[in-house]
Amino acid sequence: TLPGPNETNISHRPMIENWVAPILSEDLNRSLWSADQVGHCIQGYFEGLPPLGKARVALLGIAVEAAEAVRRAFYPLSFPFKRFPVVDLGNVRKEDPDFWAPLVRELLESKICPILIGADEDCLAGHFHAQGDNLKDLHGVVVSRQIPVGHNDDYRNWAAPLFQSRTKELAQLYFLGVQAHWLQPSVLKQVERRGFDWQPLGMLRKNIEEAEPLLRDADFAAFHTAALKGSELPAVLQPAPGGFLLEEACQLMRYAGMSDKLSSLSLFGYRAELDASGFSAQGLAQMIWYFLDGFYHRKNDYPVSHNSLIEYVVDFKNHDFQISFWKSKKSGRWWMEIPKHLSSPPRHALIPCSYEDYLQACKEDLPDRLWKALKRLEK
Repeated sequence: TLPGPNETNISHRPMIENWVAPILSEDLNRSLWSADQVGHCIQGYFEGLPPLGKARVALLGIAVEAAEAVRRAFYPLSFPFKRFPVVDLGNVRKEDPDFWAPLVRELLESKICPILIGADEDCLAGHFHAQGDNLKDLHGVVVSRQIPVGHNDDYRNWAAPLFQSRTKELAQLYFLGVQAHWLQPSVLKQVERRGFDWQPLGMLRKNIEEAEPLLRDADFAAFHTAALKGSELPAVLQPAPGGFLLEEACQLMRYAGMSDKLSSLSLFGYRAELDASGFSAQGLAQMIWYFLDGFYHRKNDYPVSHNSLIEYVVDFKNHDFQISFWKSKKSGRWWMEIPKHLSSPPRHALIPCSYEDYLQACKEDLPDRLWKALKRLEK
């Protein structure tokens, strides 16, 4: 069940209107929709800002044309989420990330999860900078077919700010769905040097569930629409024959929504001017819907204690130590606990994992996810 909404103080900040402008498509006003459609059930910024005191999720258009096209595909969808306060804040007045990043930060501080709809890749830079300055324990996930890293002033290297910032250093960053033929050896060295990681497209398409623990551990997630096959979502600058299917992208979005930690999401790369039929906008609308579905079904079982978890102890007889695996009674999801003597400095830590990791450990084979976690703890 959906946890009760928290009262926020952002509703007492009238200056929010300095950041956003009303939704342009007046035909999307809620009076035109039936009682069980998105357009009727969420409150949008048409004539006045919607109340934000109890809002849990907020749509925010970064690129006006892209956001309006996605709305036209999203509002007709069903809304089976009872008492789930979602708002649509309209579009930012300026697409410059330096302009709208403070607004996103306000939403985060008010416990409202923003869904950013952008077109240009600098949407990710603004999303990243909105996280604030204290990122030492922050985990991020970017779904992308490549890892473009280079000089900050080159738009083709839009992931550079996540690598090159001297004042902000992420604890962990995962790139999901990377296609090996796009991965340059020099870029791979940068990824390894920063202690980041990536998962190839082929592995995730073979077992999409392997992405769930990574998204469960993420504080923010970003999705480049070019990560989908061009036949699935063609309205991007350079559609490619390889990539995720729309169904797989929706599954990733649902995993992200279900993450108790995740507090913000950005979707970027979609070009409305290339989408005359609205086909790609429909795909993005479905992805957003499945994110909301996951968010609505959050279990609040992120382990602040062991009370709602079942312990399974795996004995590594050949190495003379044990590892505890914990399974949630609420969701069936798994965590593994790193023994103190395996980490430096010695400390316990719960790492999201999968049932497959548990089965691997039962064969006295340390899961790869555990080794990577140990490396992070040594940083």
